[in-house]
Amino acid sequence: MTRLFSIIQSFLSSIESGWKPYVVLILLSCFYYLPGISSFPATDRDESRFAQASRQMLESGDFVDIRFQQTPRHKKPIGIYWLQAASAALTVGRESSSIWAYRLPSFIGATLAVLMTFFFGQALFSKKTALLGAAILSSSLLLTVEAHLAKTDAVLLLAIVLMQGALGKIYLGTQKNQDTGMMTAMVFWAACGLGILLKGPIAFIIALMTLLTLMVSDKNYLLFHRLHPAKGLLLLLIIVLPWFIAISINTEGAFIKGALFSDLIPKLISGQESHGAPPGYYILLFSALFWPSSVYALWAIWPSWKNRSNRSIRFCLAWIVPFWLMFEIIPTKLPHYVLPTFPAISLLTAHFILNPKEWIKYPTNLSPIIKWIPLTLWVAIGFTLCIGLTALPLILNQQLFGGSMLAVAGVFFIFACTRHFWKTGKFQLAAVCGVVGGALVFAPAFSSIFADLKGPWISRSVVSLVQKHNQNKNHVLASVGYREPSLVFLMGTETKLTTPAGAVQHLRENPENGLALIGDKYESEFKKAAQQAKIDFVPLETIKGFNYSKGKWMVLRLFSVQER
Repeated sequence: MTRLFSIIQSFLSSIESGWKPYVVLILLSCFYYLPGISSFPATDRDESRFAQASRQMLESGDFVDIRFQQTPRHKKPIGIYWLQAASAALTVGRESSSIWAYRLPSFIGATLAVLMTFFFGQALFSKKTALLGAAILSSSLLLTVEAHLAKTDAVLLLAIVLMQGALGKIYLGTQKNQDTGMMTAMVFWAACGLGILLKGPIAFIIALMTLLTLMVSDKNYLLFHRLHPAKGLLLLLIIVLPWFIAISINTEGAFIKGALFSDLIPKLISGQESHGAPPGYYILLFSALFWPSSVYALWAIWPSWKNRSNRSIRFCLAWIVPFWLMFEIIPTKLPHYVLPTFPAISLLTAHFILNPKEWIKYPTNLSPIIKWIPLTLWVAIGFTLCIGLTALPLILNQQLFGGSMLAVAGVFFIFACTRHFWKTGKFQLAAVCGVVGGALVFAPAFSSIFADLKGPWISRSVVSLVQKHNQNKNHVLASVGYREPSLVFLMGTETKLTTPAGAVQHLRENPENGLALIGDKYESEFKKAAQQAKIDFVPLETIKGFNYSKGKWMVLRLFSVQER
């Protein structure tokens, strides 16, 4: 441990100047986000819907309307689809089902969000705090997951860091009565516009809540003036209005109505799509979402609140608290909804770690609760990861993966280093070891453990079998009973999600290259319809897998027309 201590100390001292912190953060992000980006299969349901809709833009040449096959996707704006389509066009082309090309914007967005957290964090805190905070953000479990998925949230985080970072610089400038300039204000408005194009009003809501909280708490409305609102709003409208006008004309207003009345408003009223949960959901889940640094973040809550007179801390709290409370109240809850608060949480956590003696002590009556509950949860999450990453291969593959051993070693490395450095009061080194150890856990999890599991990846199994039986044909598949978007993305836009009668009709129309994938619950109905249509069919393969979207095992059979 002494040797490790010396290595870490000398390394940290050598990377605090010039361009070196950016290089370190880029490398750290690559260690966390690149493993598994191509081997980890396309997931259901949101990721495959996004990727397939983006691919259809390339296929159709329509970059205004958003569709999954023939179904309009009137939920999220166009931003992420443009980015994913551009990424695929520049790398693999429109006909490829390589999911990594559609994940690249998420990887880049997450990495740039980490870099911008460091860049803007220096204006709020010290350079050392900003670097540690950015490293903590990069290692969080939730951001690591989102960086691996072709969705909006990692790129949205970049827009929010740019927006809030600019707002933070302007806010601190008001303390010294310094105008930070037009450019910083325009960065705020441009980033807000990008956020709206990515996920609707969320970015604007965060900015508005932070702004109102700061103006009310400070009783100072100069901050709003420093944002140059007239010019800024004009810039925002220039960014967002062209597409909103185009899609409104294209769909005769259906997109706006669908986004509001089928997506946004239902989430505010009740738990949409079985994603409801009571208030407190995110607090209970936070130890897992922010692991491996969650124990420090939870310990930082009390001292952060007691030190809210510090303007940098107050800004971070104004960023976190109103937005967090809003999502605790809203009935619909998904883990990634609170990701936009993570940069501010990371900076507060880093400040707590680097300045433990400056913080107000916990109240005596709360000290055991504040200290031991976060630690217990943190340890429990670590052991849960060990058990889960070891048990899944044993249960589903009947074998122990080498990646599982590496992940378990990473967890125990974190535990051992943390225990040693806590005893000696070197909290920064403990946190750094947590960040390094987290990469040892998450990298093998995504690159080998999850990717190599048998059972969850039904669509991948279907594609392998189709290619096996139709090696030299342009196969077209009709699926009954299995309707997951990943099947469409991997098999192609022409894939039919249909009924037993529809599958029979498909085989009739495509006798040479048509295939039918039938769930066991629909097999008797399919055979009856085939007999009535006088079609001879032959079973090719049987697939058994776990449909994690529905939480149940499925048996599927692949059929083709029998050659005469």
